[in-house]
Amino acid sequence: MRTFVCIGYSGHKCEKTVQQNGSAQQRCTECAKQSNRLSHAVTNAAWRNANREYTRRESRGWRKANPEHLSVYNFHYAIKYRRTHKGMDFFPEWNPDKGGSYKAGAVWIIENLGPRPNGASLHMIDRDQGFVPDNLMWLVSKKARKLRVHQ
Repeated sequence: MRTFVCIGYSGHKCEKTVQQNGSAQQRCTECAKQSNRLSHAVTNAAWRNANREYTRRESRGWRKANPEHLSVYNFHYAIKYRRTHKGMDFFPEWNPDKGGSYKAGAVWIIENLGPRPNGASLHMIDRDQGFVPDNLMWLVSKKARKLRVHQ
């Protein structure tokens, strides 16, 4: 077996002489573990910063505090991926795929429809028009079920 001098990791010079286990090995076991741990921490932090809106949306507290924002997100997801909503219009200023934002949709909903009432969900008045302003209303679950049955 060959021996080599450990290169350490960022901010640490090890310089131990170690026997080589693999052909590409450059660090001793302790430095390899520490380097791997640091690189994952940096990667995870970078991902969280780049996807801050996504990580916020996933937290339970944020979802409870921002139901309007989540309603816009859910409709966008349904229109994009579900067969029942495929091809339906989604207002471009609220569509992140077209440079809009869910937040703009949530602000419009709060200003025009008011905050979400308890037990209500966002409902499209006319499915042919799609998810656009002036075609939305808050609907209590029992009424929504009746409307779905008769569509």
